[in-house]
Amino acid sequence: MRPYRSLRLKLVLAILLIFGCLVSFLFYNNRYAMNVIQSQAADNYSFVLSSHVREMDQFLDVTRVYMGRNASDDSQITMMAVRPSSSLDYHLALHQTIRKLYSDLNYYSKLDTLFLYYESRDEFIVATLQNFQNRSDMLAAHKREIVSATSHNTKWSLMRLDGTPYLLKVIRSEAGIYMGALVSVNRILAPLNTGAVSDKAQTMVYLEGEGAVGGTPEMRKAAPALAEKLETSGKHYVQSGFRGSNDLVVGHSSSIAGMTFITVIPQGILLENLPYFERIIYAIPFVGLALFVIYLFFIERVLFIPMKRLMSGMRRVGQGLLDVRLANSGSHEFSYLVDSFNGMVTQIKELKIDIYEEQLRVQRAELRHLQVQINPHFFFNSLHIINNLIRVKKDDLAEKMVRHLASYFRFITKTGSAPIPIRSELDHINDYLSIQKLMYPTRLEYAIECEGELSGQLIPPLTVQPFVENTIVHVLMKRNDPLAVSVCVSRDPERPGSHYTIAVEDNGPGFPEEALQSGGAWNGPGDGEHVGIGNVRDRLRMFYQGGASIRLERREGGGARVLLSIPLTAASEGSELPKVSVM
Repeated sequence: MRPYRSLRLKLVLAILLIFGCLVSFLFYNNRYAMNVIQSQAADNYSFVLSSHVREMDQFLDVTRVYMGRNASDDSQITMMAVRPSSSLDYHLALHQTIRKLYSDLNYYSKLDTLFLYYESRDEFIVATLQNFQNRSDMLAAHKREIVSATSHNTKWSLMRLDGTPYLLKVIRSEAGIYMGALVSVNRILAPLNTGAVSDKAQTMVYLEGEGAVGGTPEMRKAAPALAEKLETSGKHYVQSGFRGSNDLVVGHSSSIAGMTFITVIPQGILLENLPYFERIIYAIPFVGLALFVIYLFFIERVLFIPMKRLMSGMRRVGQGLLDVRLANSGSHEFSYLVDSFNGMVTQIKELKIDIYEEQLRVQRAELRHLQVQINPHFFFNSLHIINNLIRVKKDDLAEKMVRHLASYFRFITKTGSAPIPIRSELDHINDYLSIQKLMYPTRLEYAIECEGELSGQLIPPLTVQPFVENTIVHVLMKRNDPLAVSVCVSRDPERPGSHYTIAVEDNGPGFPEEALQSGGAWNGPGDGEHVGIGNVRDRLRMFYQGGASIRLERREGGGARVLLSIPLTAASEGSELPKVSVM
């Protein structure tokens, strides 16, 4: 065996190549990551922050448009301004308006409070997620501030309620109706501090003239300076000395609210794992070498040793030693291969025995074929009938009997094992049934049908006649009732292009239940007088290599049916039988 062609060497070289490429890539990736990670982190934080600010501005603008439309155009809201507070219309409109405000509050999920203020009545209508009474009292207390905050531009103002900062927008309609909304600054800030890199990377909101919200006390103290540095730099992020010389500060200002979102990311967060990662990379080659040795030992045990045993067993089988059996290994895949190998060797050994037994079965089938060719009882009965016909001067019937009998015995004495056309088999059956008709003139009727194009198909001799003879022997001769027998050759309706059928039917008692459940494997009633169905089945199996089948059925209306399905063969065209022959 050439060593360079072994699977072991190829596998080791492949693993070494992959391992070397992986280690080289890790070294390069570590160096590259250190140069890129800071700029990538700045871009990522800036993108997240700008997306949030842009989304918030869009929401605030949509809310402003919504309030302007409802304050001027909503019929229920305007009706309450002109109807007396004691009227039914007013109370219905009030009920509908409150339901609408709460529905809209759920739809605009970032809103904290929606309210209406009717200046003519000095009345607030409030829908809030907070305590209703508390919020209503707060709005009433800040009524002057709310009225002064009215504007039709896009800007939102800042307002503190009970120390909590809110964004406030109030729009006044021509009917003197004020509609306003409150948005909690803490609620806007919350998504940016959820799932952050760590507690060291925090986001706060700097409110112009109001200080900062969120973040650590240290961040809130430095917020004005950080906001000014971002504004003067002209960029969305800067390197700041807030907590270190290389801290990353990212900021974005709202275009319609006086506030700036600021995120501070210490450099240690960005690069804290890189030194450990670098040391791990330097240790990888040594750890990998140790793992590689262990891996080779493992592969030797689970792959190469079982493979060597399997190859040794194959060589011994090739030398003709069919008693070889391999021990099962622990691996599922090799267990399957070993079981398959042992099963294959067992099948080869059994196949040699089966071939020998098949030869014996063929010889026995041929012997049974010869044994059923001449039935002495049938022969002597026929001679007895001829004698009686001659004695009663029925010479024409006697002549017909002799002619059919001669044709019948000529067929079984000259026919060997070579296949014959179907028309010859049907002629033979016609002779047999004609003889039986002369024996039982009032109790037997028969019919033979064959599609002309099938008359030249070749079948083994005496394939159909045993079924007809079984019907005569086991039905006609053992019962006093009239018997009708039919033989029909036609295309198989299920496979007309590849098979044809031969149906033998009678109106007798039908097959026993054990025959119907056997699927065609039944060999007869076992009384020793029948013509063996098993003999026919064996010859069909050998002749058609399993392509033919026998099915036993009960006929509709009573009786038995034997259905043979046989593959079409290339046969020369011959003389056709009459379509229907009835006696």
